[in-house]
Amino acid sequence: MVNMKKISMIALTILTLGVTSCDMDKMPYDAVPTEEALTTIVGFEEARAGIYSVYLGLTGGSYVLAPEVQADAFNAVADFSNKYGELHRWTFESTNSTVETIWSNYYAAIGRVNFFIDGVGKIDENPEIELTETQRQQINVYEGEAYFTRAYCYFYLATLFCRDYDVATAASTPGLPLQVKYEPKLSATQYPGRSSLEDTYKQILEDLEEAEERIETAKNGIADYDRYI
Repeated sequence: MVNMKKISMIALTILTLGVTSCDMDKMPYDAVPTEEALTTIVGFEEARAGIYSVYLGLTGGSYVLAPEVQADAFNAVADFSNKYGELHRWTFESTNSTVETIWSNYYAAIGRVNFFIDGVGKIDENPEIELTETQRQQINVYEGEAYFTRAYCYFYLATLFCRDYDVATAASTPGLPLQVKYEPKLSATQYPGRSSLEDTYKQILEDLEEAEERIETAKNGIADYDRYI
């Protein structure tokens, strides 16, 4: 009888481990596989919400204060805690945590946009994606918003990290690294280098034109096409 109990306990333990192992293989409950993320109208709506959520961070806090601290509007006082001190003194380097955060988070936002735009481009290639004509028009609007967001991000990055635009020198002035495809598996050495300032602003204008075209086209078919504009 004792041996039978031991055998039963061992079998139960193995079964429990097996069930646990299978459960570990599941995707997180709040995530979906990348290849399944943009295959329904709900998926596109959720991805669009993810793009809009970046504005909550990029339009407040250090993103607004850091450039202001560098201007003449702020002066250090006796109990100054040295927050943004390097920026205020213009002695900061690329390793400054505020600078790194601003740079990386703008590019993280661009990554979300690229994922969305690439996903829209694959709709017609995937016969399993079934959308009504109205839903397809709505996604076109979302895509226009995504293009605008990328232009917004590159414009502010150029404002913060590049020289002022001068048509006489823009072609030879360093601009931004331009990443317009969703390629998260690239190693650090494979990321694009800095483009010229001229090419940076060309990309910004191209994205704005793409945004305008998609949103303008939707005027007649979507009642609330300008809901968030």
